[in-house]
Amino acid sequence: AFARLRLRRSTPEERQRAGEELLAARGQLTDPKDLGMAVHALGKALMWEAALVLMRGLDPKAHGKSSRIACSVAMAACSKASAWEASLSALEGMQGEGLLLDNMGFVAAVGAFDRGSRWEGAVQLLARSRLDDLLPDAMAFNATISTCGKNGRWESALQLFADLLRQRLSPTVVSFGSVMNACERGQQWRRALSVLRQMEEASSRPDAMALSSAISACAKGAQWGRALQLLRNADADGQTWLDVFVYNAAASACEKGQEWRQALSLIDEAYVAGVSWDETSYNVAISACSVGQQWQQAIEMFGKLQQRALEPSEITFSSTMQACYLASQWSLALSLFADLRRCGSTPRRGDGGATPQALLPAAAVATEWRPNLVTTTVAISACKQGKLWQEALGLFRGLQLGASTPPDADAYSATLLALMGAGEVELATALYNDSVSEGVAFEGSSVSKASLSALPPSRPRLPAR
Repeated sequence: AFARLRLRRSTPEERQRAGEELLAARGQLTDPKDLGMAVHALGKALMWEAALVLMRGLDPKAHGKSSRIACSVAMAACSKASAWEASLSALEGMQGEGLLLDNMGFVAAVGAFDRGSRWEGAVQLLARSRLDDLLPDAMAFNATISTCGKNGRWESALQLFADLLRQRLSPTVVSFGSVMNACERGQQWRRALSVLRQMEEASSRPDAMALSSAISACAKGAQWGRALQLLRNADADGQTWLDVFVYNAAASACEKGQEWRQALSLIDEAYVAGVSWDETSYNVAISACSVGQQWQQAIEMFGKLQQRALEPSEITFSSTMQACYLASQWSLALSLFADLRRCGSTPRRGDGGATPQALLPAAAVATEWRPNLVTTTVAISACKQGKLWQEALGLFRGLQLGASTPPDADAYSATLLALMGAGEVELATALYNDSVSEGVAFEGSSVSKASLSALPPSRPRLPAR
């Protein structure tokens, strides 16, 4: 059974039978070394359920270091199988039996906490490992920092990074990148740049992931100039390979800063440098065209994305629709929306499109496609431009009936403007009353207080949904 588990040429069926034989013979595995080897072999074969069954027979006093290795391999098998709940259950049982993990098992356990969005458990496991005389290495700290960052706990990530330095461990490129990613997610651009400076002072060359995290942090902090400078410095230094993620992050920072020409220039610069565009590159370029009201260029980018056999996403459609809407090309915006809705949740390739009249009746909106809030709100605004108030109201009702996210202030505002622009004051009043009952706040939306105050004091209601 050991031999068949270890042979790389063994088929999955042969490994499965070998694992079952080991489980059936577990009463004969009285030698501590044999039992540890069995758990290890099953873990390596990714037979995590069988590995966990045998692992319960390990005795930390009798098996010593072999039990630690075997348990760690079993945890890693659970992690690779994405069985995070089983992994955490096994971890709890191991701790109750006094079984310990090595650093490889620790990283696997932290991965289970990560998949379960339980960052506190990862931090507690790190603290407990010190009490158990297991000295966590940089890899263990990196995994915990990454888990905190993904769960929006940038403060904890920074604290762990400081602990790593206090332990006199040498931070790796991954260490710096993980903490910068946590700062980026937490919109802490100053702290991200501070960590980047620490990285440079430690003579550690930033990789593309670390650099893109620092640039993205600047983008979220509305610091497009700093983001662009980071890119230029790295380009002049020549020590960091500028991949598509770095260029996308810098171009996105410029687009968010309303510097649409600079964003398009960076995307072109990446292409000249031999960096292949991905879907995000096209989305950033189209968004930049939207900011600059360059609707024809946005349509051209949309077509190029399809020509390269890349799949347009909801973001691609919404950005292109927004570019058309802002340039008063409402019919094109509605054609794109109809094309998206007709092919369901997965947009099809091709340059076809429906006319605005091809919009489905309001009653059928929710049955064929569950609308995306952003794209539908842009379509409602386009209907307002085209004086298609019935279609606007139908799309809004579709959001109420079928969308996973309920209509927000922007969706209410766009529909109200369409109704008021068409003189449908009674329906607009009913919709406004509906928004009040739903607790919608219009601060910052496109509907002004003057427009709302112009509605009559009567309180008709919308027809039942």
